[in-house]
Order: sequence, then structure tokens, then C-alpha cells
Amino acid sequence: MEHKNIKKTIGKFKEFNAEQQAEILNNYAYINVEFQDWNDYILTDFIDELKETTDLDIEAKDIIWAVGDRNSKFGVYSKNIINQLLNTFEDKGVYDIDTTEKLGSFLNHRGGGICEKGQTEFGLAQVYFEDEDITGKEQNDVKDEINNILDKIITLCSKYFNENYEAYNYNISDKAIIETIETNDYDFDSETLKIY
Repeated sequence: MEHKNIKKTIGKFKEFNAEQQAEILNNYAYINVEFQDWNDYILTDFIDELKETTDLDIEAKDIIWAVGDRNSKFGVYSKNIINQLLNTFEDKGVYDIDTTEKLGSFLNHRGGGICEKGQTEFGLAQVYFEDEDITGKEQNDVKDEINNILDKIITLCSKYFNENYEAYNYNISDKAIIETIETNDYDFDSETLKIY
């Protein structure tokens, strides 16, 4: 059996011609967003601002997000939020709050978010009281307060939807990919134009 020594030609990104560089960039278009935690800082900022703005606590696992396609979204499941609001408003006679399953900004979702023409829906909560002695004005004040909190959540989700989208677009840009390649000092196989 004859053995052949195959010698690979390896080079740095800048050593390739423009056409080869374009192929490398295409091969690694998602290098900055292909790991799960690429946007952790955005989720952390959202959690902190939500706490500061509404005094509600959520964890990163409670955030619903996707980016880069027609199902892009940024929001939260309402169940956790409702449970916290029920505890907060229990002394005001509130025994149930009904709203959409998800609160936030959703490109492909009707109710509780960005819809067909970028319109955001507000005032999504129905509030139920167990104490019939509470006057209509008191009930309306509590309903307004709860809806105001939910509206703040939706507004924040819209803000972070945009931040997530902008960060994603930057991270898949040629400039960001080149920065990653150069920072990591990657070598490329000249035949496959893949990281060696």
C-alpha cells in the first residue's frame, strides 16, 4: 500500500484574496451567535431594568426570545408575572388576573406584542375582585395600576427586542466576524477555507 503525504496550506485571513475571504466570511457567518449565551448581557440588562421599573423578579429562563427570522420575539410568560401581581394586590381584593399567555414583542403573534404593522397592544389585563364592597372607582384604580405594570413590561420587551435584533445583526456582520477571526488568530485551510 502506498502512503501519500498530504501537505495542507494554512494561512491567516488577510493572506487570502478577496474571493476567498468572502467565502470564509460566508462559512462563519454565525460564528458569534451560534452559542447559546451570546446575548446573556442583554437578558441580564432586561432583568435588571424590569426589576427597577416594576419591582418584579424574573430569571433568564423565563424570557422568551428568538432573532433572525419571522418568528423573532422578546417577551416573558405571563404566569410568573401574574403570580407576583396577585401577591402584591391581594390586600386590595384581587383574586385573579387574566391576560395573554405571553407578554412582549412578537413579530408573528397576535396579542401582547408587536403585530402586523408594528402596533403594540396595551391594557391586556382583566382583573377580578373577591370583595364586592370595593367600589367601582377603587377597582378601576387597581385595574389601571396592574395594566400600567403590564404595559411597562411590554414596552421594555419592545426595547430589548430591538436591542437583541441590533446586536444579532452586528454579530453576523462582516466587521464582527473579522474581529472574531483576528482576535482568535485563526488559521485557515486554503483548500476548504475552514478554520484549521
